[in-house]
Amino acid sequence: MALDMHLEPEEALILQERGLAQTLFHFLVQCAKQERLLYSAKGVLPKKQLQKLLQEPSLGGEVLRRTGLSFTAKDAYEPLVAVLLESAYKLNILLPDDQGIFIDLSALGRWLQLYYDMQEAELYKHWRQLYLPAPAWLHHCMILIENSAEQAQEAWHSLNDIAAAAVDMQSWDDGLSKEQVMSALLEQWIRPLQLFRWLELAVDKQGGLWFHVLVDMSFSDRNNNCFSLQKNMDEKPGHSATFYVQPDFELILPPDVPPSIEWEIASFAELLTSDAVRMYRINRESLKACESGYSAASVSTFLMEYACFEVPEVIPTTLHQWEQQLGKLYFEEVTLLRCKSAELAELVEKHPSCQPYLQEKSERRTSESKKNISRKYRLSSKKWAIIPKNAAKACCIFY
Repeated sequence: MALDMHLEPEEALILQERGLAQTLFHFLVQCAKQERLLYSAKGVLPKKQLQKLLQEPSLGGEVLRRTGLSFTAKDAYEPLVAVLLESAYKLNILLPDDQGIFIDLSALGRWLQLYYDMQEAELYKHWRQLYLPAPAWLHHCMILIENSAEQAQEAWHSLNDIAAAAVDMQSWDDGLSKEQVMSALLEQWIRPLQLFRWLELAVDKQGGLWFHVLVDMSFSDRNNNCFSLQKNMDEKPGHSATFYVQPDFELILPPDVPPSIEWEIASFAELLTSDAVRMYRINRESLKACESGYSAASVSTFLMEYACFEVPEVIPTTLHQWEQQLGKLYFEEVTLLRCKSAELAELVEKHPSCQPYLQEKSERRTSESKKNISRKYRLSSKKWAIIPKNAAKACCIFY
């Protein structure tokens, strides 16, 4: 950083340390965990479902509203949710229809094969296109900022100089002063880029603003053909060691872990923190992913293939034990046939027309069957080792 400057502390609101692509990643992970994103009667995703998809949907709302941009779902959702949906629509990862939203797994796979900085550059390109056609002064400022970053990406540049250069052009009839251009530039362009972690702002002793670009801005509409989702598709992330496995089942992911590898981890581990370094943890609950195609053996093999060091022996051993315990108890949705006597139950059981439909019987004569018993039982069973799978509306057969 240049001398006599400090990072702006006031409105330096950011989604998270890595940027918009990481926020979109976690959003898509949660989308993939839902069987289907179905609309409510109002034709939008219900609020309860949105809370599962994004922890803080209102984050950055005021910054995004001030841009004045129009998103596909702007009026139905919080601005951040609308931005994420818009981005996923542009990438063809999420596809809306009359009933809801579904994931195109092929498009998702292509997206995950891109390295993280390429994802950020692609999202920046889509964000930039939302502004076009922009007012002449704003479009000129955008190009000046991109040119400055392209010439010296690691350097800090004066935002005041950008505003002054735009005013000096005098190629529009808005009649804006330098101060007006600076104020509008901050509100409509700079603050959103700061929110998405695409640039940093700093203040010098005189109060002047400086910016440092963190994303590759060369992939704009000026050279739209130089970048696409197909570029480097054949260059799959290397199979070298990428993350750390701790004896306490925590996984530590350095910044350079490819998105495709992190996606696999997110499928069977619980997210703890998401900064430049992400942390996940494998536990009994997260291992329920075994029901979706994973097994203890496949998880252990994955860890051993990509871990930076040897996987602690306790990890595969415990995963195997959890998997064995997972199948010992399970909930099943059945129809209750209650008989008033053991004699009647025996008659029903032996009747030829009833036998094909009877599953089992219990000798207890009374019991209560509550709608949410499986959920309550699952919560209480966390205190001991065996966790039931396939929770449903549970009931038992009694007579």
